[in-house]
Amino acid sequence: MAKAILPLTIAGGCLAVLSTTWLRAVNINVPSPYMDEIFHIPQAQRYCSSDFHTWDPKLTTPPGLYVLSLLLKVVTRAGCTGAELRSIGVVALATLLMLCYLLRKSLSGGAQRLDRVWENAHEALNVCLFPPLFFFSGLYYTDVVSTLVIVVAYFAFKQGAGGASVGGGLLAYGLGVMGLVMRQTNVFWVGVFLAGMEWVRTCTDMVEKGPGRGGRGKNVTLIERALGQYARGELHDPPLNEAGPLGKFTITDLRT
Repeated sequence: MAKAILPLTIAGGCLAVLSTTWLRAVNINVPSPYMDEIFHIPQAQRYCSSDFHTWDPKLTTPPGLYVLSLLLKVVTRAGCTGAELRSIGVVALATLLMLCYLLRKSLSGGAQRLDRVWENAHEALNVCLFPPLFFFSGLYYTDVVSTLVIVVAYFAFKQGAGGASVGGGLLAYGLGVMGLVMRQTNVFWVGVFLAGMEWVRTCTDMVEKGPGRGGRGKNVTLIERALGQYARGELHDPPLNEAGPLGKFTITDLRT
């Protein structure tokens, strides 16, 4: 990790200068809510005032960002002015930089040469400077925080979350739910992308480890026996004579 200090410091410094400059420019030139902020900022301020019953019917966004704003207010004792709410995007973008670096490092695998460390830091910075993402970092939008949550879920998946352990499965499901409550379009990344990768991993494990896998040993706890099947399932396609009533009805209906 020592080799990464200088590259990450430079990348982080560049991002900090650019993002804070952009945020300041937005707050100076557009102090009032801009575009969809006219819906997001008042709704977040209602949550900050503990008004959870008033909802703008024009909003189609899940309340994840507003809940996060409330939690940050409680933890940091900050306010919920438009400028303070906009700063959440800058903080999320800085966190995304570090996470993208770690993710790129894990995808590279093996020992990290110094030139590779610089490449990883550069690629992480490039992700954060992606024009649509960087633009919305200065506004109170779901884009940056939503992207951060999905990257966290993907990073956790690459580190083994969603595996055979109950804790890993619960972590994967929890991150997936967080992604869904941040932005409605995350249903693709959670329900298709990550679920598809888990399906591939399940197929691979079944081939490599055989049908005997599944934690039926003596050291398996009662909780693991009860929740293990939900933490990491197996693919099973029974013959028609062994299928349940629902499966028979579905197949019959499709054939007719």
